[in-house]
Amino acid sequence: MKIGQVFGLSGVAGAGKDLFYSLCETHPCASSLWPVKKFSIAKSLKDECFSFIYENYGININDCTWEEKNTVRKILVAHGEIKREMSKGTHWFEKLTEEISEARKTHKTVFITDIRFSEYEYDEVQWVRDTLDGFLVHISRLKIDDTGAIVSHPPVNLAEKENDPKLATASDYELGWKDISEEKDHVQKQKKLSKAIDKFSRWAHYGARQYKQAGRKHKITHI
Repeated sequence: MKIGQVFGLSGVAGAGKDLFYSLCETHPCASSLWPVKKFSIAKSLKDECFSFIYENYGININDCTWEEKNTVRKILVAHGEIKREMSKGTHWFEKLTEEISEARKTHKTVFITDIRFSEYEYDEVQWVRDTLDGFLVHISRLKIDDTGAIVSHPPVNLAEKENDPKLATASDYELGWKDISEEKDHVQKQKKLSKAIDKFSRWAHYGARQYKQAGRKHKITHI
């Protein structure tokens, strides 16, 4: 029985990981990946912190604004890091291994939308690429600054600043897409998003496994 492929999505907060997944789930250009299923390493973290945050700050972390999430981000990061330190990195992602293995039997593509760490000898990168025999995708949101240079959306904390470059280096596929949040032309916005998803889905369907078996990495797409 052929099992589904696994793709772990990395990139700083605000890079567009959830947008990327939603496009892979719904855009006709990505139909070769269907059916898809989404997993999040942080779900267990949010579940454990939900009651404390809601009772003390009145914020529903499963349904909140970007600003509200930033308000309580330090709490989530602190609890997450303590559990990671106690388990040498494995606590959160090992909870998903069995569930993902089952999902691969019924779904052509599985996405893990929040690969964030590459600190320990066996960490999220090794889990995705080795244990799950999957692929690491790194996403950057790009813009042109006042000097004309192309810059990436910045990390929100020290952990992202330290880990994101390592995740980019370890990735099998890098996507850098232009910040289109202020693009007013809906048609042009959809064209740019379609191009990004079309290029990825073609690589995922036709080239990802061959690249990995040949030891080739870093298929790079800039949109």
